[in-house]
Amino acid sequence: MSVMVRRHRLAPAETGLRYGPVVVAAAIFALPIFWLVVTSLKRQSEYASSLFPTALEWPNYALAVELANFVHFATNSLVLSTAYAVLAVFVSALVGYGFARHRAPGHNKLFVLVIATWMVPNLVLFVPQFVLFARLGLTDTYWPWILWGLSGSPFAIFLFRQFFATFPRELDDAAEVDGAGPLRIFLQIYLPNAGPAIAASAIFMFLWVWGDWLYPALLLRQDNATLAVRMANAYVDPHGNPLQTVTMAGVVLYVLPLNQIAGDNFSLGTAANHIFGHYGDPIIRSIMIISLLSCINANQLFCSRTLYAMSCDSLFFRQAAKVNTGGTPTIALLLSTLVGIAFVLFPFE
Repeated sequence: MSVMVRRHRLAPAETGLRYGPVVVAAAIFALPIFWLVVTSLKRQSEYASSLFPTALEWPNYALAVELANFVHFATNSLVLSTAYAVLAVFVSALVGYGFARHRAPGHNKLFVLVIATWMVPNLVLFVPQFVLFARLGLTDTYWPWILWGLSGSPFAIFLFRQFFATFPRELDDAAEVDGAGPLRIFLQIYLPNAGPAIAASAIFMFLWVWGDWLYPALLLRQDNATLAVRMANAYVDPHGNPLQTVTMAGVVLYVLPLNQIAGDNFSLGTAANHIFGHYGDPIIRSIMIISLLSCINANQLFCSRTLYAMSCDSLFFRQAAKVNTGGTPTIALLLSTLVGIAFVLFPFE
């Protein structure tokens, strides 16, 4: 038995009204990337004199790799970003599972406290954190990022909490009948089925460390610093003048892996559908899904904020480029993380 489905064909005017604004917005957002690539292929003498290069200067890319010792510092960034992302995603998933599937006195208030830490600016907390790490002797090491990863992320906790809340309760009941405890249920049932949420949160966590300049610049030495710190001072001529075209070539190489990492819109869309799919109002659901997906592009653009500002001589742009957009766990978040894990290990059912 076959069923014929008749598709409604949109009129040309309706098609233009529906997709026209999207095409215009996409073109506007693509202009900085277009300018970046075009500038990276110019001669240094053509940087401010012409819109397009007279000849493609591919040696700019080789020079960008050579001047910044690209492979060494990219490896530092990769190790640091991956370590933080793995720890933050796992701990946040565990805490999100505790908030979603278990109940205890003060459960909702504690979750509100976690979300409240999300609204605290990073720069407000950096000075006391720096003093604390300095007194503990953790500067010039990767331990601050390890501790931040073990504290989880308020955004990722919220993401996993919303995702795990959509799972049917019958999964827990069936596993408990078979003798599984809360931690085993999390590791064998919830975590393997949380692929979209893991992908989305891992992208955010990875991009925060990969694109950060301020924390590595102040907490690490020059030899174990990240790629962003190295590139901030590497692209100058023997007289100390900035090489803008080589800088833009380095920016292209720096952002290129992020396009591959953050380009999995299928996983992000699936995660958004699971997280916000229980909202009945399609308008509210659409706004939330669009907001989640657009955050990826915003965070990806902020990852290169320091490198864009390196070609500017204005102190304002250099200071603005140092603003960090990631989330920093506070003592309250750390306590909330520990209590959230306690909900999993010792549920108060």
